Amino acid sequence: MTDQRYAQGPHCRSLLPLFALLLLLLGTASCQRDHTLLLESQPSPAAVWQGDDIIGTTPCRITPPAQGELSLMLTAPGCKDSVLSIPAGMIAPAGRLLVKLAQAEKLGVSLRCQSTPAGAELFLDGEFQGRTPVIINGLEPRAIELIFRMKDREAVTRQVDLSSGGVSQAIHVKLPSQTVAFYRNKIKDEPNSPHHYADLGHHLILEHDFTEAAVVFKEGLVLVLDGKASDGGHRLWSEVDRVITKQYDYGNADALKAGREAMLSLLRDLRRERKDIRDLQFYTNYINCADALNFRQEAQERFADAWELYPKHKQLQPFVKRGFAP
Repeated sequence: MTDQRYAQGPHCRSLLPLFALLLLLLGTASCQRDHTLLLESQPSPAAVWQGDDIIGTTPCRITPPAQGELSLMLTAPGCKDSVLSIPAGMIAPAGRLLVKLAQAEKLGVSLRCQSTPAGAELFLDGEFQGRTPVIINGLEPRAIELIFRMKDREAVTRQVDLSSGGVSQAIHVKLPSQTVAFYRNKIKDEPNSPHHYADLGHHLILEHDFTEAAVVFKEGLVLVLDGKASDGGHRLWSEVDRVITKQYDYGNADALKAGREAMLSLLRDLRRERKDIRDLQFYTNYINCADALNFRQEAQERFADAWELYPKHKQLQPFVKRGFAP
């Protein structure tokens, strides 16, 4: 009788290479599992970048390179980017690698403060910041108080909530002239005095508030034309002429043009509203202003009106020399 142990021997021996190969593969897989790292982060999740590609989010497993090193970058909202280098064959305690991401620095709010006119002293919550224009950086997004001060100007206070805007904000204030306020009060006290309208209009011109200056001049001239003024209004008409002919310095060529345009608008309004104006100063101002702004035909028409009312008047002779036809 054949021994059964030996009868099965050739089959068992034929299976030995297969068992050996299986053990080798399992061992290799086990080694590979043992050499992966569990990458974690605080806060989590964080994006894991390799070059320009996202290869996962924490927590995730990373395999150390066979040689050299693996360079990764972790990113998360509100945190600084963190660069991680994993060398070949790296082994971490318990197979875990924890990366703590630092919070990004808060840049704060940048506030640009400007004033008209420039050069005003600026105070933020009572502390001097400089003279406008001023840029204040790194402000907390909260409510603040700004005070703008300048000699001969009324102080301006503004409450600003920086939390309601973006990281870059701006504020621009106009500091009213105390002189303008003074003459407005004079008009309230003596509303029929053309001198006060002339003075107020003059200072508004210096402030480059040409539209408001025209409004003030018109209020005074209406009193004159209605016969309600305390005098004939010569000073007021003269002030309008000074703006048109720039008998004092109130700015550059752009300011001169803006001043003349405001005066022409004023004169046009008066003519439209009052067809029977007989005041010669109205016409001389109108002619000069329209001509200066290159409205020659309009200037000629007003000259013709004036010549009909005051033929050969000596104040109209200079216009004849300038080519205006009677």
